[in-house]
Amino acid sequence: MDYSISLARLAGLAISGVLGSQAYAQTQLHELARADGSTIHYYVQPAIAPQEGVQELLLIVQGSDCNSVAHKKVVWETLAKARPQAQVLAVEKYALTAALPDSDDPERSDCPTDYIQRDQPQQRVADLDAVLKQLQSQTRYDKLFALGGSEGAVIVHLLAAQTSHLDAAISFNGGGRWFQDDVLYSASIQEMPAADKQTMLDGLGEFLRQARAGLDTRMSGHGRDWWQQMLNLDQAEVLRRIAIPTLVIQSGRDTSVSPQAAAQMVAQVDNPHVVWRSYPDLDHVMTQADGSSAMPQVVGDIAQWLSQLNTDTP
Repeated sequence: MDYSISLARLAGLAISGVLGSQAYAQTQLHELARADGSTIHYYVQPAIAPQEGVQELLLIVQGSDCNSVAHKKVVWETLAKARPQAQVLAVEKYALTAALPDSDDPERSDCPTDYIQRDQPQQRVADLDAVLKQLQSQTRYDKLFALGGSEGAVIVHLLAAQTSHLDAAISFNGGGRWFQDDVLYSASIQEMPAADKQTMLDGLGEFLRQARAGLDTRMSGHGRDWWQQMLNLDQAEVLRRIAIPTLVIQSGRDTSVSPQAAAQMVAQVDNPHVVWRSYPDLDHVMTQADGSSAMPQVVGDIAQWLSQLNTDTP
């Protein structure tokens, strides 16, 4: 059964100060049952600039943090502008709801146990696919697009490689072929004494070996299944299977994933459906060296790329 209520009326949810647009204030919460009896929570926001006769949907996929997508202002107000005429869809990760307060702590103590145990790439893709099937059966959208950054970029790649729903996909700062290389890259550029850094890298390397093997591991708000799947995922193989227009964006000052590894991967994949674009002066969250955000400009470039697509071309 499908339930719909106003996001602004969710019990116990303090979202004043987050609602910055009329469209966001009209965002609707929906629920869809999983086979295991748990619930997928997802939100649909009206188009920022609706066009008569146009039925489009933009799926925006959040990154790896243990936070509700309902609180992500960048999703509802900034990334939504990548396709202003489209409704916006965002899907909560396993066990997360808008009742969870927003936090910047990657090791937050109130992250739900079910999230730690059940959130992983395969689950996220299955949830997104189920929601897209549900919405497409109800509305029959003319076009469906997916946009995601960081871990969300990886999920967009996986979804684009296996679903028939999408017409185009956009990812930013999703890293290179192997997640382990990105983790070690991020750790290796940290400023600390050489001896301390080597000790840290040795310990991290041992953790990654155990996690890849499927041992019971937990770090940065993620459990065993998340780490094992991420570490064994071959993003190059995923990109080779994509058969829809896909824009892969990478920032040059990214310290969370390796810009070089991402560029090498896309070049080696050599998929005509995959378009590469780099922003040498931006970091992982599209911030310039002076601290100002370039996300609006990047979103404008994405909007232009989408508008120029002829998605009817095989």
